[in-house]
Amino acid sequence: MSIRELCLGLAAMLSLCSAADGLERYVSAEGDDGADGRTPETAWRTIARLNEGLPAGGRALLRCGDAFRGTIRVKGGPDTAHPTVVTSYGGGAKPVITSAVRLPEGTNAWTALSEGHCIWRTPLGNPAPGVLIVDGAVRPVLRYDYNDVNRMWDFACADGWLYVHATNNPALLAREVRVTVNEHGAWLGSNTELRGLRFSEIGAHGVVAGWTGRDPRRFVSRLLVKDCDFDTIGGSELLGFSRQAHIRTPIRVRYGNGVELGGVLEVKAQLDIAALDVFFAIDFGFTGCGAGYFQNLAFFGGGLSGSGLR
Repeated sequence: MSIRELCLGLAAMLSLCSAADGLERYVSAEGDDGADGRTPETAWRTIARLNEGLPAGGRALLRCGDAFRGTIRVKGGPDTAHPTVVTSYGGGAKPVITSAVRLPEGTNAWTALSEGHCIWRTPLGNPAPGVLIVDGAVRPVLRYDYNDVNRMWDFACADGWLYVHATNNPALLAREVRVTVNEHGAWLGSNTELRGLRFSEIGAHGVVAGWTGRDPRRFVSRLLVKDCDFDTIGGSELLGFSRQAHIRTPIRVRYGNGVELGGVLEVKAQLDIAALDVFFAIDFGFTGCGAGYFQNLAFFGGGLSGSGLR
């Protein structure tokens, strides 16, 4: 028996064990959050329901070919032998985790600031948009003052409005306009695995671990991110950054890494990133930062396209 065959056999046994223990939950775009989530036919519909209902040490299966909006914040497993796993089921493309919001269609959704003015606005509840996606093309130029929005598809956000530079009503110029907002794709604790997912059009980090803000000495360990793809990551403003004690001159910054490990005082992280493919991140493909330290970081395969390592 080859090593590959042995690994596949062990993975199948673990999956059967999870199902037998009642720890497996399914999620699909056609699901129902009022169902029990225990079979593909009774799948849940949303990431919010998954976060609420997946037991620690459970196994979440997201249907291939579907897209889900929200941040994965499942409970970590009780120990390293029983991690919480978020992966996929079915055939086709990897399930997508996104923070993108489709802007309303129709010319009535947009208002010109004044007649003959090339700045249009539409309501947006999130105060920190990342990038625009106009008919599939990324438009990343964010201005902090809408008066500086002076090139086609440049944008700004203020007082609950999204401002966009366009030569005509945006609804007449594009079939679809989406905007990424200030949300992570996943925010993880210890003993957690992500396998076979795609994080796409995320306004903040693709995956972040640490930065708990609750217990600064909490250790974060045993994380696995395997066979996951990341594209169009980041761009949102890091709100409150200029108010930090070590910042002497107020500045405004945008952020967004494929995977970020962060710590407040001390974070121990054991992270395996296997087959990590990051394309177009505002910041870096992988970042370890904070006033802590990291150990046992392992990288296997994968690539960082258009992004770096910090």
